[in-house]
Amino acid sequence: MKKTIAVLFSVMLLASTIKPVSAEPSFGKIMIDSQISSRDRATLQNVMEGLDPEDRENVIYLYEDGTITANKVELINEFKAENANSIGPDGKLKLTPNNELRGFVENASDGFANEDSPITTYAYTNPNSVCTSDNAGPFRRVLSTTGKSRITANIYLPSKSASEVYISNSNTEQAYIYMGASAPGGELDMGLALNYAPGSSTTNETWGMFIKGDTSNDANFGNFKMGSEVFMKFYVVSSSAVALYVNGVNKSGVAKEYTLTAQVSSSKGFNTSGSNMQVKRLTTIAQKPQNLTSGSYLYNVHWYNVKVGTASGTEVLMDSTNTASACGYQISNVLVNYISQNNEYIKLKAGTLTP
Repeated sequence: MKKTIAVLFSVMLLASTIKPVSAEPSFGKIMIDSQISSRDRATLQNVMEGLDPEDRENVIYLYEDGTITANKVELINEFKAENANSIGPDGKLKLTPNNELRGFVENASDGFANEDSPITTYAYTNPNSVCTSDNAGPFRRVLSTTGKSRITANIYLPSKSASEVYISNSNTEQAYIYMGASAPGGELDMGLALNYAPGSSTTNETWGMFIKGDTSNDANFGNFKMGSEVFMKFYVVSSSAVALYVNGVNKSGVAKEYTLTAQVSSSKGFNTSGSNMQVKRLTTIAQKPQNLTSGSYLYNVHWYNVKVGTASGTEVLMDSTNTASACGYQISNVLVNYISQNNEYIKLKAGTLTP
């Protein structure tokens, strides 16, 4: 069966607080322009039926080979304009290697043995537990217990102007804040990547949505403002599809809401019930090659109101009953202000960090 990657973007006005948009007359309806080809219409219909209703307004879909389609013709043009530097002469989105700057390799041996102490600290300390890694930069990871297929959180995104993030070499280092799933058949990561380079473009000095799994691409859409807060939601749509929803404000301060979805191989073992799988959250400075003396840092990432569950509405705050592990790599490069399993601040540095 042909694999595909889908990117779906829903743009709406938001209330002053970071929360899903209230219902409108067209809320939840599946609408596809008649100009879209019959093949693309069938693909879009199938994908959109599996989404939460609030994610169906404006849909962009990317095939594995980079071909771009959407439920509205103007969205195709908008997406191509926003990703002009990533579109090849054939009009397709350029693809990138699967493991580029991924930052770590999950290892099932971490398990419960690496769980941090449940004692509240209210101050920055080095993590109690060490994550295994492929030596690709410092990171902080929290993994749910088995049986979860959905994770949501409010997140503060560090700012360059506030000296909360610095990347020494953007060609070999990348800051990420993301969620994802882990199962015996494989891993998948979806979240925000730091666009560190300065400039006037809407993609410069922002946090842009990304996906890494079976394949990756250069798509850079839904670019959120540094120094702002977002609401992020990751969930399994079906055994062959996952979704990431993020809302917040863009570089210009305009409220935006986007959904990025991807069709994945059923061999990964993802499912809506969470059977034999876990969800995760990570903060990382990915490096290729690793250089723990580069001086790059990522400070004051705040994860709070972190919840896990399965179907929409089942989410509950992470606590000692649904947290399997929480670790850092390397210990001397990670600081955590651990308040609870659902509320913590994180500092990372390619250099020594002490409390």
